Amino acid sequence: MKQDDAEPLIRNVLVALIITAIAIAAFLIPTPTADIPEVELKDIPPKAEARDVEVDNAKAPSLRSALVPVCSCEATGNPNNEPVVYHYEEDGVTPLIGRYNSADRGMCQINMDAHSGTIEEMGLDILSDFDDYITYTNHLYDTQGLKPWVYSKHCWQ
Repeated sequence: MKQDDAEPLIRNVLVALIITAIAIAAFLIPTPTADIPEVELKDIPPKAEARDVEVDNAKAPSLRSALVPVCSCEATGNPNNEPVVYHYEEDGVTPLIGRYNSADRGMCQINMDAHSGTIEEMGLDILSDFDDYITYTNHLYDTQGLKPWVYSKHCWQ
């Protein structure tokens, strides 16, 4: 066998050995796993139960009409529900906590991680004051349209 003929053979053998070594290593070396916290998803009943919410309509800012089906979808998964009655958790005090993202709050699922800075700059307390919640939700709609709720578009469109 000539040296020119041996080089491709040696190269092929080396490549085969490297591939075999990588395959064996992939099975023998444990894969590191990150500590991923378990997230408990809340069940949303098919027809969510309405909660008693006292709202003085004469004083309260009203939700923009375009947001009613959007917030209904965010709170209940049904665009035909009245979102205001689903704003709170069962305790009647805590704004609804997001099923998929625990930073989402209230009937319109305002994400506290994304919006807390602006909410604070505006001097609002959307977690304790329902009127402030509506004011900020309307502000969000007025400045960004329906973009913040794009992930539920399949429900309200």
